[in-house]
Amino acid sequence: MGRVADEESLSKQRVRLKVQGVVQGVGFRPFVYRLAVKYGLTGFVQNCSSQVIIEVEGDPNLMSSFTDKLMMEARFPIRIDSISHERVDPKGNEEFVISMSREEGPPASMIPPDISTCPHCMEELRTSKSRYYNYPFISCTHCGPRFSVVLQIPYDRSSTSMASFSLCVSCQKEYENMQDHQFHAQTIACPVCGPQVTLLNHDGDTLSGDWLTNCHQALQKDKILAVKGVGGFHLLCNAASRQAISSLRIRKKRVHKPLAIMAKDFESIQSQFYVSEVEAEAIKSPSAPIVLLAPKPELSRLLPLESIAPGLHRIGVMIPYTPLHYLLFTDEIHYLVVTSGNTSGMPTIYRNEEAIHQLRSIADVLLLHDRDIVMGCDDSVGQESVGVFQLMRRSRGYVPDSMTIPLPSHLQENRDIDWPTLLALGSDMKNSFCYIHQGIAYLSQHIGDLNTLEDRTYQQSAQDHIQNLLEATPALIVYDPHPNYISNQNVQKTSQVPLIKVYHHHAHMASCMAEHHIKTAVIGCILDGTGYGEDDTL
Repeated sequence: MGRVADEESLSKQRVRLKVQGVVQGVGFRPFVYRLAVKYGLTGFVQNCSSQVIIEVEGDPNLMSSFTDKLMMEARFPIRIDSISHERVDPKGNEEFVISMSREEGPPASMIPPDISTCPHCMEELRTSKSRYYNYPFISCTHCGPRFSVVLQIPYDRSSTSMASFSLCVSCQKEYENMQDHQFHAQTIACPVCGPQVTLLNHDGDTLSGDWLTNCHQALQKDKILAVKGVGGFHLLCNAASRQAISSLRIRKKRVHKPLAIMAKDFESIQSQFYVSEVEAEAIKSPSAPIVLLAPKPELSRLLPLESIAPGLHRIGVMIPYTPLHYLLFTDEIHYLVVTSGNTSGMPTIYRNEEAIHQLRSIADVLLLHDRDIVMGCDDSVGQESVGVFQLMRRSRGYVPDSMTIPLPSHLQENRDIDWPTLLALGSDMKNSFCYIHQGIAYLSQHIGDLNTLEDRTYQQSAQDHIQNLLEATPALIVYDPHPNYISNQNVQKTSQVPLIKVYHHHAHMASCMAEHHIKTAVIGCILDGTGYGEDDTL
């Protein structure tokens, strides 16, 4: 027997895999665990700041199959950018486990964007016998808040705003069950142990009775609701009510700009809008952006389109991407006007105390909850253009997803270079910023115009948040040299690192080249009105 055991141990091998990409907060560890158990391998999988480490031990052929399936079967939102392999000495483990996370080195893995509710969770939300029935914060390893709730990497519940919600016995059981879709879901919660909603009137007093019934009645009475979502507050009302829309415009001081619509489900969109395959794919995607669509003529009999999008032939439309939003619809209300929770020109509000203070003059009812939003993130907006989906405003559902930066081949091949972290500040209008860290670009959420102190404070908070996740401070800062831009004036007064100025239209062309990985010299035509140029004029 001893000789047989020795032969078995000699036939076993152990490999350490270091995986980088979007592999934290996306159910990657449960995916690895199930795969290892399937192939009878032992070892562990572990989150680190810089990557996910996997050690597997067993039959070499089965380990090879495991590695192949790791790449082939990983599904969105998992994104594997690289895997390194290293032979290590066998340890004789008897099982495969998910180990405690540890901090090791600067982050090279990034938190995924906030992900819309998956079909499995939606089914449980609607099932009366489910313990999640009508619970507005159901999520699992495949869906729910990520970027908006995370404080730092590695991604664990203790590193999110869910840390204050201790798991009940039922949630703990599902969290530990390999066969459950809640297996190692860091945002798992239920009515017993998870976040709860609070309904206030515009005086700030708590409303008694069932919160959902009260919300439905308020919408049917043409009231305006302020609703705390994933990345911030929304102001919404019944899209069929001209009176409610008019009140919303007056109170929000948004007189002419278009408003977006949230439809109860995709079928409600398909029945009343012209929807191509490209547009349908975007609407139903886990990112769930606002998509610009042309309404069918019959929709004008249901909704006052001229009040929603004056003078425009397309309307921004989306479907509910959180359980809370979905629950606000009824058999009578299939369309809601949904706009950012702020006064026009101000940043979106994402903290309860700010909402109570600032939105009471706009909303009749405030729907709050006690899961903190760590970082605000407005809705994304896009459209179909020449057969592909093109983002016009990149924010919730896409941030902080990264993209690689093309480098000339002689630089790209030099892996020994320690590239400096770079911060590009953007302009004062329609602002967003970008960090480039270890050759990868991390684009911020939509910030908006930097006209007010509140706007600039929001931008700084967003910068600090991404910088904290990356655990890196910029060694270079890029800015727009327009002399009247606040961003220009501030950085020149306060920066302690070298500055690089990039002119407005050059920045447009360079960003197009980077997006499409163009490395050769080009002649570009930027049709973008005025921008501050090298001759010091507009």
